[in-house]
Amino acid sequence: LVGFEFNLSIVAAILTIVGYSMNDTVVIYDRIREFLKIDDRQDIQELINDAVNSTLPRTLKTSVTTLLALVSIYVFGGEILKGFSFALIWHYTEYLILPFFLIRMQFLQELLS
Repeated sequence: LVGFEFNLSIVAAILTIVGYSMNDTVVIYDRIREFLKIDDRQDIQELINDAVNSTLPRTLKTSVTTLLALVSIYVFGGEILKGFSFALIWHYTEYLILPFFLIRMQFLQELLS
C-alpha cells in the first residue's frame, strides 16, 4: 500500500504504538483516581477533562521527542529501520491531521443541517 514490506519491523512498530497508547491510558486513569481522592463530588466530565489536561504536557513532550528520534532514524537509519520509523511517524502525523478532518466534518454537518 505505501511501498513497505510488512515484516517484523512493522509488527514492532505496531506493538510500540499499542504500548504508548496503553501507557497514556494508565497515566490518565491514575490521574483520575488521584483527583477522585481529592474531591469525589466533582462532576465526572470535569474530572476527566482535568485529568487529560494535566497529562497533556507530558504526552506532548514524549511525542515530540519520539517524533524527532523517529525522523532521524528514518533519514539516517538503514533500510530495515525505515519501515519501523515510517509506521511510527505515520501514527504521530495522524494526530496532526485528525483535528483538521474533525473540524471539516463538523462544518459539513452544519452545512447539511
